[in-house]
Amino acid sequence: MNTIQRKRIEKGLLQLQDSLIRCLKMVQEEIIEEASPNNWHRIIKSVGEMYDITPAEIKARDQRASRVMARQICHFMLRKLTPMSYPEIARATGLLDHTTVIYSIRKIENMRKANPQFDEKIRELEVSLAA
Repeated sequence: MNTIQRKRIEKGLLQLQDSLIRCLKMVQEEIIEEASPNNWHRIIKSVGEMYDITPAEIKARDQRASRVMARQICHFMLRKLTPMSYPEIARATGLLDHTTVIYSIRKIENMRKANPQFDEKIRELEVSLAA
């Protein structure tokens, strides 16, 4: 086998590997969605209704305060009510970086401690999603 043939085979194997990885990620997302007692679409939709915005607006890279807050609450609820990982939550809410999800969750936790009205609002949302 010459060098050109070897390179073609290696390229084909890399393409096959990439395709398999993409397929596995899609299957993993479907399993998580089906296994989750609180479907992540439902959580995003409920938070959006709370802020009078659509799921698409939550997923948009918009930095308006109401959308950012809704997105952060989604991150918090998705982590609390589903088995999703930080990267999966990031993808579900239109982000690329899971560290933003971690920051959001910490921020919501701190806001709940500092603001009893906000804590009550989050608690009510949690109860409604758990029903």
